[in-house]
Amino acid sequence: MTLTRSMTTALCFSFSWLIFFSGSGLAAPSVSNVSGTLTHGSSVTITGSGFGAKGGSDPNKPLIWADLESSIQPTTLGVVTSWGAITNMSLSLAAPQYGLSRQNAVGTFSATQLTHNFEFTRSFTSKVYVYAKRYYEFAQPTNIKMFRFWSTNDSAWNIVSSTSNGGIILNESCVDPDRFQGIPWLQNQWITEEFLINLGTVASCGSNSGNGSYQWLRNGTQVQSESSLTTGTTLGKNYGRLIMLDNFTDIFNPPASGQRIWLDDLYADDTWARVMIGNASTFAASTVREIQIPSAWSNTSITIAVNQGSFSSLANKYLYIIDANGQVNAQGFLLCSSPCPGAPTGPKNLRVQ
Repeated sequence: MTLTRSMTTALCFSFSWLIFFSGSGLAAPSVSNVSGTLTHGSSVTITGSGFGAKGGSDPNKPLIWADLESSIQPTTLGVVTSWGAITNMSLSLAAPQYGLSRQNAVGTFSATQLTHNFEFTRSFTSKVYVYAKRYYEFAQPTNIKMFRFWSTNDSAWNIVSSTSNGGIILNESCVDPDRFQGIPWLQNQWITEEFLINLGTVASCGSNSGNGSYQWLRNGTQVQSESSLTTGTTLGKNYGRLIMLDNFTDIFNPPASGQRIWLDDLYADDTWARVMIGNASTFAASTVREIQIPSAWSNTSITIAVNQGSFSSLANKYLYIIDANGQVNAQGFLLCSSPCPGAPTGPKNLRVQ
């Protein structure tokens, strides 16, 4: 996104950190300092402890960051800089826009263009994280595919997030697919969607016998989850095609010709480790979560390119580090205008210029 105005905030320490433990036995990340100017696109370094290794294909960068501001292709801030396929999507300067964004991608429905998506192929063996903004102009159709994760050698074997037949379908072509109640539509508004997958280690198909997991978040709230996915590798499958984020193959009740969908800020990685800025003092309560773009990652230090996203200002917003196991500093690190409300004076009220 192109910066249209400069914004500098001050930073203060918060002394009531919530440290919690997961099944890994490791403490959650803890942030102690942020240095740099909190302006969209600028480089900022976060220091603290418990960040762990980022993991994934690249120890520092995400797989994909496509803000769509200058090109329909992903930016060089990610490992993958070109889509494997683009289906019926094009750049758009027209409304709707949000925050500092001045361009996004749009798909327009017609009788011959029912599918709209971006996709790429990668060898996925463990975890997958996908983040995107989406805007629907139309009422909820009968059968949509919002997210697909296919095998490279058999497109019929896939994890699907769908409202097909009024429910969510996972492991769509397993003997015993997982089906769940459909999720009500959010029309004519920008929504943030996150998909987290852990492929697990159980290679069979169906019978809800796996140890893999799937989670779908919308505006920071979980709307669907499953904790018994199987990999299907005994059937010769290999997850590797990630289709993000739309696949409207709705031949039963498609959107009317001329209706549109918009996508923006597409981010993907083969690890759950990430940095986000939220609108609430706890991660769980944050209904607006803007993804930040890492360029260097260690256990005690992370450097990011600031992504202001939909926030008109980063003052009084909260910084979160999520490690590769999904642990987060549940109490956010406050980014605030100076002086921080109720903050002590002195060297621990750090002003970032």
